Amino acid sequence: MSNIITTFQEKNIIAGTFPVVVDSLEVKTNVLAGDIIGVSATKTFGKLDDATYTEVFGIAYDDALATTPCTVILTGEIAGTFVNMPESKELETKNSLRKISLFIK
Repeated sequence: MSNIITTFQEKNIIAGTFPVVVDSLEVKTNVLAGDIIGVSATKTFGKLDDATYTEVFGIAYDDALATTPCTVILTGEIAGTFVNMPESKELETKNSLRKISLFIK
């Protein structure tokens, strides 16, 4: 029998009572916790950008390297301090996230 050691890191990112749903997805780009995840036309996932990953899909819960699994928050009320918003498109991005039940507080 092998012992499994796990650690828990509280991030204090939940900002309300809306149900939080997460999933593990393979990302094709490096992402940091709080990055917004986008989906491409070929249905692959990576950090939201203006060229390839243009459709908002969720928010990365943890850091992940390209071609590795990443825990992604799909719904919930999330603290604005956790989310890495593009400065020039903050309002537009918040509205896009709201459409998929991600509410930034």
